[in-house]
Amino acid sequence: MKRIAYWVCLVYCLGACMDPPIDSKLKLINSSKRPMLVVYAVDGRSDHAINGLSDYNPFQEIQQADTTRGYQAGLLKDNPKYIAPNDTISAHLGMGKWEAHIGKGKLWIYIFNPNTVLDNDWDSIRMGQKWEKVYSFTLDQVEDRDWVIRL
Repeated sequence: MKRIAYWVCLVYCLGACMDPPIDSKLKLINSSKRPMLVVYAVDGRSDHAINGLSDYNPFQEIQQADTTRGYQAGLLKDNPKYIAPNDTISAHLGMGKWEAHIGKGKLWIYIFNPNTVLDNDWDSIRMGQKWEKVYSFTLDQVEDRDWVIRL
C-alpha cells in the first residue's frame, strides 16, 4: 500500500512541476505557388512595425552562415519558418494556449520572400519593411477561421 501511495504522490508531483504544453492548433497554409518564410508574433499595437522583434533576428542562423549561398539556401529550407507551396505548418509561440498569447491584442503574420532574406540583413529587412505581406488577426478572427490561416 505504501508503494502505491508513493507512486501516486510521485506522479502527482511530476505532473504539477511540468510546464504547460505548447498549443499547436494554429495552422498556417501557403496557398501560393512560391515558397515563403513566415514570422508571427502577438502584440497589442496596431502599426505595421515588426512588433517586438527589433532585437530578435528570426533569420540569424541563415544570414550568418559563414559559407556559400547554396548552404544558406539549404538552411533556409530546413528552417521551421519556411513553408513550401501548398504546405502547412503548425505555429508555436511558447508554452500555453494561443488564446492567452493573443488575448486582446493581435496575431501578426509577416510573409517574406526567401531571396529577400538571403540578400539582406535583418536591419535592412525590418527598417525597410521588406516583407511581402503582413496580416493581423484578432482572437475572434482566428477562431472564426477554425485556427487555419491561408496565406
